[in-house]
Amino acid sequence: MSKTINTNKSVPRQIFKALLVILLTPVALILLVILYVFISDPIYNMIDKNKFTTLDSQSRSLYEQIKTASNGVDDWKYMAVCSNDSQNWMMPEYNCITSISTEKNISSIAELNALHAKYYPVVEKSDIWAKHELANAQSLGDFGEKFNVSLAYNDYKELKTNTECTYQIQLSQIEKNINYQTDNHSFGSAITAGEGDFFISIRCDATALDKWYDLVDATSTVIPEI
Repeated sequence: MSKTINTNKSVPRQIFKALLVILLTPVALILLVILYVFISDPIYNMIDKNKFTTLDSQSRSLYEQIKTASNGVDDWKYMAVCSNDSQNWMMPEYNCITSISTEKNISSIAELNALHAKYYPVVEKSDIWAKHELANAQSLGDFGEKFNVSLAYNDYKELKTNTECTYQIQLSQIEKNINYQTDNHSFGSAITAGEGDFFISIRCDATALDKWYDLVDATSTVIPEI
């Protein structure tokens, strides 16, 4: 006697499997996303932290080179700080910088040029930079020619982290001598009262996933306040 296979019995089974797949697919996707976040975030954070640890180490190396060149004559400061520049509290974005700087009052163009000649070659020849075409510093306000509000700058890339860095030297009015009505603080304005505010900084700047350095309100100021 021959038997006939009832194919209708397999239909509910196929429908059940299809429904199961439909139900489980979103769950599987959610699990994959959660797994990705838990695995990838720590990896990215570790890579990012290592980057800024290296940048700090490299910047401190240049700081020591500059202090050696200063021989204690100028008061150089080093800072590594971050600020929260994001409006998204769930995924904050930080701006982290390293800053090497000195500030003092000077009274002549000869002093300005002597300080530039003393420190710029140290920065330019430092081994922390990626290879770049040597270029003269760009300038504004008759820098180095007149005792005016002026600045000069040059851009670099840090060798190990590829972070953008800038050397900047500037001469400004001393704050109490700034006259906003006559606009004597703009580039090219003569320094009044025979004394100006001199400033040099070597600053490296990058976006970070976390506050890897001390947190400050803003890193945009010339010398951030801790």
